[in-house]
Amino acid sequence: MVKLINTGNMNAFNIENQGNGVYNLIFDTPGEKVNKLTTEAFIQLDKTIDEIRKLDDIKLLFFKSAKEGYFIVGADINEIANITDKDDAAKICERGLAIIKKIEDLPFPTVAVLDGVCMGGGLELALAFDYRISTDDKSTQIALPEVKLGIFPGLGGTQRLPRLIGLQRSLPLILTGKSVNGLKALKLNIVDACYHREYLDSGLKKFTDTVLKNPDKILRKRKRRGAMNFFLEKTAIGRSAVYRSAKKSLYKSTNGNYPAPVNALEVIKKGYKKSLNRGLKIETKHFAEVVIGDVSKYLIRLFFISESLKKYDGVDTDTTFNKKKVDKVGVLGAGIMGAGISWILSKNSTEILLKDINYDALTKGLSTCKNYYKYYLKSRKMKPAQVDMKMMNITGQTNYNGFKSTDMVIEAVFEDMEVKKQTLTETENSVSANTIIASNTSSLSITEMGTSLEDPKRFIGMHFFNPVNRMPLVEIIPGTDTSDETIIHTVNLAKKMGKVPVVVKDSPGFLVNRILLPYMNEAAYLMSEGVKPERIDRVIKAFGMPMGPLELFDEVGIDVAYKVSKIFDKELGERMKSADILNNIYNDAGLRGKKSGKGVYLYTKKGKKPNPVIDQIVKDSGASKAKNITDREIEERIIYRMINESAYCLQEHIVTNPEYLDMAMIIGTGFPPFRGGVLKYADTIGLSNILNSLNSYKEKYGIRFTPCQLLKEHADADQDICRM
Repeated sequence: MVKLINTGNMNAFNIENQGNGVYNLIFDTPGEKVNKLTTEAFIQLDKTIDEIRKLDDIKLLFFKSAKEGYFIVGADINEIANITDKDDAAKICERGLAIIKKIEDLPFPTVAVLDGVCMGGGLELALAFDYRISTDDKSTQIALPEVKLGIFPGLGGTQRLPRLIGLQRSLPLILTGKSVNGLKALKLNIVDACYHREYLDSGLKKFTDTVLKNPDKILRKRKRRGAMNFFLEKTAIGRSAVYRSAKKSLYKSTNGNYPAPVNALEVIKKGYKKSLNRGLKIETKHFAEVVIGDVSKYLIRLFFISESLKKYDGVDTDTTFNKKKVDKVGVLGAGIMGAGISWILSKNSTEILLKDINYDALTKGLSTCKNYYKYYLKSRKMKPAQVDMKMMNITGQTNYNGFKSTDMVIEAVFEDMEVKKQTLTETENSVSANTIIASNTSSLSITEMGTSLEDPKRFIGMHFFNPVNRMPLVEIIPGTDTSDETIIHTVNLAKKMGKVPVVVKDSPGFLVNRILLPYMNEAAYLMSEGVKPERIDRVIKAFGMPMGPLELFDEVGIDVAYKVSKIFDKELGERMKSADILNNIYNDAGLRGKKSGKGVYLYTKKGKKPNPVIDQIVKDSGASKAKNITDREIEERIIYRMINESAYCLQEHIVTNPEYLDMAMIIGTGFPPFRGGVLKYADTIGLSNILNSLNSYKEKYGIRFTPCQLLKEHADADQDICRM
């Protein structure tokens, strides 16, 4: 018989007496969907632990969550974001650690039951219990993801986890924030048992019996044996090798731009062989320094933007539409984009009718889909039977049979206006009146395409980024006549696909390409002035971009970039005029980029190297050697043009929210998150400074550096552009 011990009506923690000396401590934050470790929650936990210590018949304590699918999602990020003083940060950690230590010091066995999401501070709290149990439910994800927010575990995670599972197993989890499921946590010894949720109660009874009668049976399983393990974990030379390897891997992935994982590694290295108390003090000192840093604040801001986008339905007006279930989707075109879209839909259990003009194209498209699943097979995230079931969601065909029953059709045919218009007209005649029709395009006008339809209200653009299986961003582009209902349903489908949808205005290049092209174009201007391509790319990669702008030309295809640049020339005027050298490279030299093996660089199986043809083109154009162009000028000319164009996009309402623009550029182009986003970076270095530089470059290089009026207004008012 369960007996509830009342600890207060608004208390997030309650005590249940299961009988026979077994008690449950239940975490259930009133009025909330999830449990968070807020300051108030810690205060209540502290008082509840004091009440538990008064129980004279307790033999074992289980710690559980009453929230289905959630154990503890971590600390309250709002509270972390508000920490601006190092001493305050240290005091907050010390108070939390003192409460966790009280749990660790309880004089009877304690067991944390991890059923559902267990993140950050939730796992750190669980590590203070003597034992841990998890479920194998898909909702059970266990991680210390703090580095993704620019911090690292500050409630004992850097000290308790390595002591529990060793350096080799704990470092990848702490330094990358990677999550594991219940079964993987059991394999790593983070938990001592893993049960099906349906059999959890019987599992707890069995575990209780083992803990009370034969606890050594559990503890023995935690010990790792073997000479290599002994060497790497128990000897100074071995541990030094582990730390060196981790540091090398860390700098390879972050280039030292993210202080959190670097500090986490240092904390583990300094504290691992010291007493736990000493290790916790080292952790607190470093955590207090990192949490008040700019990178932490930038990454936390991006987290909040991401959460905002998850809730945004794409329209700013109040709507009362019923949420449309999109269970069946037609995809037109089995090329690389159509196949990628079909794969994403199949992975998310949507029925797909994949149409192309012949079976050879369909076979290639289906083969592409199957290849995308290889990663899931190799990493054992899926079994072959599961992949087969997912692939069965896709039906390849050369006609419109069955399209009447589709909820949505996504056109992904050749990027040509007339071809797309003809395809859309055929589609409208083959679907029901309620079917939403979307076009995947990177540059063509959605409004103009919509003129081919009798009902343009249900037509919309979806710009997927290549490769579709990896790039999370989808630009949602309403035409002039697109209805709010169509926007909302399309945004919801993108979310179902696991994408991040950003609604943008129908305009040349939409948002990301509109900003990216002048960035790339300026690199071409610098190249035409005699700056070596490899130097330009090196400077921009040092800034934090994942690849240089000239490498990007080759990656997307010089032919594609050239054609888009000509659209920009026509639609946006002299300010967007492409560098003349692009014409020389594309039309005269016939270079196409990586896909042909020849572009700004030459590509072989051994890698890439500078293309001597580029040097000759520059020499023939009469460019002087770039003796007076510094690395700083290279960076400013390229990045400031990106900033200026971002301001133009805000001014023209291509996107209305500057935070969404920042997120789109980060996930769409790889703009470095540690700089906070294009516009956040602009605010950081000062709009007046940017304005002065743009004016200086305009005087020297011409109209393309003309500052945006919105940028001037914010600079004159000494107002951040991110606070519109």
